Amino acid sequence: MKPSLPGASTDRRNVLRLLGVGAAATLGGGTLAGCSEEAGSKGTATQADAIKAVLPTYQPAELVKPDIPGQGPIPQGFLNYPANWSTR
Repeated sequence: MKPSLPGASTDRRNVLRLLGVGAAATLGGGTLAGCSEEAGSKGTATQADAIKAVLPTYQPAELVKPDIPGQGPIPQGFLNYPANWSTR
């Protein structure tokens, strides 16, 4: 077993101290970000309309008739694998 470096001991106190410093830095960073004087108007969320115009719209693929039709966010359901599956 190698002796540890001088001043680099790992005991419970040092581990807990590092955890506390890490938690304080994590929580403190978000709090300081709320202190800005003006809202961020140069972010990517403000350019969502420009991106939306470029992206294609969703069109569902109707290759096989589902056993259980889906509605809204609920996907279509299939009870068996299709017997006559063909690729185009």
